[in-house]
Amino acid sequence: MDHPMSAYDIARLVGSDVIGILLKVSAPAVYKNVKDLQAAGYLEMGRSRTGEMPEKKVYTVTDNGKAYFLTLMDWFSRNLPLFYFEFDTFLANIDKVDKDAGIRMLGNLKDRFYEMKTWIVDHEQEARARKVPFAGRVIIKQYRMIVYTLIAWIEEVIEEYRGLDDIERHYTMGQHHATGPRSQEITSWTK
Repeated sequence: MDHPMSAYDIARLVGSDVIGILLKVSAPAVYKNVKDLQAAGYLEMGRSRTGEMPEKKVYTVTDNGKAYFLTLMDWFSRNLPLFYFEFDTFLANIDKVDKDAGIRMLGNLKDRFYEMKTWIVDHEQEARARKVPFAGRVIIKQYRMIVYTLIAWIEEVIEEYRGLDDIERHYTMGQHHATGPRSQEITSWTK
């Protein structure tokens, strides 16, 4: 927002480090959004040339764009969407496999969490060394804390699953429909 940038420069900036990976921002998404934001009047397009390089389109955030940005920031700070872990689909169906296969699959999930931990810790150290700004550091920290929590959780899940007998495993793990006051609380929270 501080100075005019091309869509290419924005995509390169956003995708250049671990933050771009964690936020799942792709170059095509940047180009599409730049076009949409310009059409909505939030960005103004100009042209720039450096030396003998070809002219390129550069975008500046308009006053309406700055106001829209603040509106979005406020909205996201007040609205926590319900989030989903894709591996929950696997867990919802674990009662459909034999116990040995279930333990092996839970072990696979645990291994993946440990791989994620190694990856995020390495990138957190790199971010500190490169003096990544506050926003980037806290996003990385958030992921680190989530991964550590998931590791503690999967260890408990595996221990509990190992202790289930076959009848209990099919009865307990087969209940997919939440009912009662807690499910109503979750439903009202997601609206």
